[in-house]
Amino acid sequence: MSRRSRPLLLGILLATLAVAPALGGEDLRAKAEEAFRNDRYPEAIELYERIVAESPRDTLSLKRLALLYSWENRLEESIATTRKLLEVDPKDDEARRELAKINSWAGHYAAAESGYRELIQAHPDDATPKLALAEVLAWQNKFEQARAIYRPLIDARDHPLEAAVGMGDVAAWEGDLPEAERWYRQVLKADSHNERAALGLTRVHHWEGKDRMAVHESEQALARFPDSKEAKKVYQEIHDALRPTVTPAWSRTLDTDSNDVILSRLTGGLHADPQTTLDASYSHFDAKFRCVTASQCPGVDPASLPEEADDDGDLLEASYATRFSDILFVNTSVGAARQSGFDGDELVQPVGSGSFDLYIAPKFGFGFGASREALFDTARLIQNHLRLTAVSGRVDFRFADRWRLRASGQHAWLSDDNQRNVANVSMAVRVPLRRPRLSLTYAARWVAYQDDELQQLDSGYFAPTRFLSNLLTASLGDSLLHRRLYYSVDLTGGVQKFRRLLCDDPANPDPLLCAAPFDREAVSSGNDRVFGYELLGGW
Repeated sequence: MSRRSRPLLLGILLATLAVAPALGGEDLRAKAEEAFRNDRYPEAIELYERIVAESPRDTLSLKRLALLYSWENRLEESIATTRKLLEVDPKDDEARRELAKINSWAGHYAAAESGYRELIQAHPDDATPKLALAEVLAWQNKFEQARAIYRPLIDARDHPLEAAVGMGDVAAWEGDLPEAERWYRQVLKADSHNERAALGLTRVHHWEGKDRMAVHESEQALARFPDSKEAKKVYQEIHDALRPTVTPAWSRTLDTDSNDVILSRLTGGLHADPQTTLDASYSHFDAKFRCVTASQCPGVDPASLPEEADDDGDLLEASYATRFSDILFVNTSVGAARQSGFDGDELVQPVGSGSFDLYIAPKFGFGFGASREALFDTARLIQNHLRLTAVSGRVDFRFADRWRLRASGQHAWLSDDNQRNVANVSMAVRVPLRRPRLSLTYAARWVAYQDDELQQLDSGYFAPTRFLSNLLTASLGDSLLHRRLYYSVDLTGGVQKFRRLLCDDPANPDPLLCAAPFDREAVSSGNDRVFGYELLGGW
């Protein structure tokens, strides 16, 4: 071979080597595109990662890879890849929008807000980043800020349907379900194929307990939007909620009169149909009380006084609840209760209840009921085997989005031939949080007995939850694992009141008062502080 031909061959070889990787790259891209089109996402990710490793400025592959990462819930990798894309092309507004969206999915709300605000500043006439920003604000429970974005868009008829759906979402997350339904129906009237509004309305019906309607609507949505991940999610969410449930609960109530009651309960339930539930529950009560006199706790050795007495009871119940229509609810229960005494005697008796509630407007309802109950509020009530038969009525009114006013009254005939009238008023507010759910309830209770206060003391009526009281309860709850697991925590504190009675009070000269079988500290105390907490979970 001549020296003159060697440079020529070397040039051909170098050209071949230069072209070969390019051909290999095209083949790799074709395979990646084919995997992407056929939903083989893990394979597509691996192929695009190889392309980006060889060509780090390949914008198309970077976009595809960021998108695939987000679909596979690899959000941090999606964010990092999108940032690399913006380093290559800082003016790519689509990539900036995607970065803000993925940041919001990952919970980086400050970064998402900042990204959307930059887009709004750069494109003030573009409604898309405004709608996205409002949604991110709502996710953070900044509901009024979200509304402040949606309202001008609706007024200006700039993407009004998307903004109206957003208003419905905000109302639903705040707990104002009638208002949410109004917005969703308004959108569906203008666009019957609006997926977000249809699914939002289905969720509202589910949260309102209209599950026959919700099941039908979720099945319709799945048929109309077969490729929609959100439609599949709503369908699964509603059907999961109708599965059999198991709910353990534990609570404790204490007061400064030495009452201490622990309740352990296990409930199992199933749906006979979407709006009818059958439940069975077993409850065990463990009650303690500080005995000061022998008459307070029969069977206790007087020489050991003061002594803490322990009593217990059990309650076994089966219940049936159904929603006959959108406005009528019916609940019934039957069961048996066991109350033990300090002296070892026991009483087993039947218990039961029945009630109906009628909601004649979205925010107003009333109901009536009757019940036969065994009282487990304190050890004294269990010891005396006190039980009652009662009739009751109630009124419910929801107003100002998240507020609920409830008033109720009851007349009861007690097993010791006494009678009792009770009036309750409570005000509850749902704190504007999307998650977790948080509510505060203030409850005031007034009680009047037919017999005098000495009889009340003798029977041990001075109970934390059934006497004159002012109580504040905070309730926190949420669902986990795609709503398959739920929990709630309730904390209650307050004061129960008892008119001051002193043994040496000239207005009460009856010497029997001093010998009444009740703790003298309770008799001489005007206010008794109450504290309770309840833990509940289920699946």
